[in-house]
Amino acid sequence: MKPTVLIWFALSLVSACSETVDERSAWLLSSFFQTDRVLLSRDPGPVGQKYALMRSGAYAFLRGSADLFARDVSTPWSPLAPQTRFGSAATALVPIVGDPHVENAGSYLGADGKLVVDWNDFDAACYGPYHVDVWRLAVSLELIGTEVGAAAGTLARDAGLSYALTIAGPSGSGIREGATHGHFADELLKKARKRGDAGRLLNDYAPVGEDGRRRLFLADIEDPEDAYWNDTLASVSDDAASAIRALIMEAYPVAPYEQLLGSLEPMSLARRLGAGVGSYPLYRYYALFPGQTELSEDDILLELKEVRDPLALAGGALLQAKRYPSSAIRSAELQRELQLTVANDPWLSTGSALGLSFRLRHRTAYQRSFDHGDIIDAVASGDASVDDLRVLATLLGRLLADAHGRTETATGEDSRSVIAAAVGADAAAFAEEVATFATRYERLLRGDWGRFSELLDSRGETLGLAPAMGSIL
Repeated sequence: MKPTVLIWFALSLVSACSETVDERSAWLLSSFFQTDRVLLSRDPGPVGQKYALMRSGAYAFLRGSADLFARDVSTPWSPLAPQTRFGSAATALVPIVGDPHVENAGSYLGADGKLVVDWNDFDAACYGPYHVDVWRLAVSLELIGTEVGAAAGTLARDAGLSYALTIAGPSGSGIREGATHGHFADELLKKARKRGDAGRLLNDYAPVGEDGRRRLFLADIEDPEDAYWNDTLASVSDDAASAIRALIMEAYPVAPYEQLLGSLEPMSLARRLGAGVGSYPLYRYYALFPGQTELSEDDILLELKEVRDPLALAGGALLQAKRYPSSAIRSAELQRELQLTVANDPWLSTGSALGLSFRLRHRTAYQRSFDHGDIIDAVASGDASVDDLRVLATLLGRLLADAHGRTETATGEDSRSVIAAAVGADAAAFAEEVATFATRYERLLRGDWGRFSELLDSRGETLGLAPAMGSIL
């Protein structure tokens, strides 16, 4: 859709809703229409399920509203439109994670057999202002902090200070198994090791049959809710299966993958329903391959996930369109730049099918993300404390700084150097700006979550956007 049509829609929507919703609610409707308009046209059902999932909690709303956040911090006529004292022209086009909230960090099994913690979701990765990443992380920490009684701004300030101090120095060695990193990181690594060694994920999704072979389990892996899936594998049509097989051949040239797989022909295919929040309506498939040996524990499970472009920040849309032939290539290439090592996922690749762009990645139980609910429960039960959460905030601030610091800007400058120059010597002032923004936005987000629920009540499961979609396209 042309930008002029989007602007027309936003203005007409505000006007049409002015008697029944406030200005912020009209902004929400406009933002979600722009984010989901193509998906609403394709199939409004999964979009409605995404909205139901977002309604289930403030953190789920955060996860499903990354584009809203980006619009709030980058659009001149946004109700928020914040500014930073610590930016420059060079820092406006740094490779950024795009959506670095707490649950988008987790464990990987490294090439040396040790677990590491790194960022694990790069759907929204792009060139943009580095501080937007810092703010996004800080808001997610403040959401959790409010639930456990942390003083407002404490966790955001810790993350901001850690980021500023880390970006001013050399790259760190990361969060690695074998050292102590505080309660939450240590628990994550311990559980990932236990589940990974037991082959839990592979056994859950593809149990071994009586014939000794694995097949994807076409059923509910987790029981669905009334309004949305939690985790279910469903069958794939013949046409989709043919397209997926062609995608796999595109993504994995015969060499070197023929040395890693028993066959490039998948043993089993399934569509995965109920994963993610913002990405909930997108297509996701699982493909099961034989490993190098006859042993079922060597089988390989790959995920093929549709990737769409995020909202471009600071005018970076043209730059990204020129650099990356597809959304999936953008996501995968920036993942390689931002992560500690490409060994996190040697199966990372891209391809196209059904007219869409897909990123392929390895799925294993060694991969485990932080979970905000587990964090809140641990503090509530006394197993952990707010001080433990502060340690996690510090770790994640450091992790984000090192991710930015190992990249180059769009103009080829060292990102660590240009960010360090923008932050300057006053790390405390930078941290205070981060805390001020995060506490303000956390309150706004909780209000938006309430407005969003009211809009669902008054306008229906797709916010009334699917009929509007049909009327103007």
